[in-house]
Amino acid sequence: MRRVRTLSLPPERKRKYAILFLLAAFNDALDILEIFNPFIELLLDIFTAAVITYLLGELDPIVFLVAVLDAVPFVDLAPVWTGYIYYRYYKELRAMTPKPRIEVFKIPREGDYEE
Repeated sequence: MRRVRTLSLPPERKRKYAILFLLAAFNDALDILEIFNPFIELLLDIFTAAVITYLLGELDPIVFLVAVLDAVPFVDLAPVWTGYIYYRYYKELRAMTPKPRIEVFKIPREGDYEE
């Protein structure tokens, strides 16, 4: 019986993504409920972008594009932060997927034979 290998991130990366999912869901919930005025929501989006950049350990320009997109009225009703974190999580899992090795088979031609 073949065992199916499931891909998983190291525990410290899982912990970081759990924190990021919670932060993104919280920010998206505040955007949808519109509890605060737009300026405070913009500050929360900038804070979220900074925390995401810090925890992931790399400066991704898409984070700041999402922050600007989330500041546009009526666009902030979509869960863009949660979608971005899911995208990064999926991208990191795909990077861990083993790539299939393809060997090139060369067909000898008429002049390639040595006698």
